[in-house]
Amino acid sequence: MEISWRWEPGVSVGPFYFGADANPVISWLKLQKLDPDYEGADWDTYEVPTLESRIMVETGLVSGVLCCDRLIYNGKNLLGLPLGEIRSILGPEDSITENISLGEAVYYKQLGLTLWLAGGVVRSATCNAIIADVTDVPFSGTGAV
Repeated sequence: MEISWRWEPGVSVGPFYFGADANPVISWLKLQKLDPDYEGADWDTYEVPTLESRIMVETGLVSGVLCCDRLIYNGKNLLGLPLGEIRSILGPEDSITENISLGEAVYYKQLGLTLWLAGGVVRSATCNAIIADVTDVPFSGTGAV
């Protein structure tokens, strides 16, 4: 089954709608629940079969999507692009944290997006709902580069 990875900032990635009941999409796509990301994690993580991407679920609702395979925005796959090209598409980032898993985390808080870079290229992205008046709140879920 082919999944759309079209991203609508703060709303959805493909069939995964932020804040929606996760059970229908878990059943439909036969998502596999993984071990907790760390002891005390307050969300569940589900793997998309045959892919590296994951969804995060908090209190039964989709809270985030870790895209490791594709992330389509305005017809373009953001994964594999250098940061300069990302800036031309999304504008300037809010902040960057270096030395995260041997790479960088680039935050677009106003879009609910964290990009995970290695070697100056986007390797994966965590997409979440947009939180009003965001301060430096840690993301929900993992960010593998």
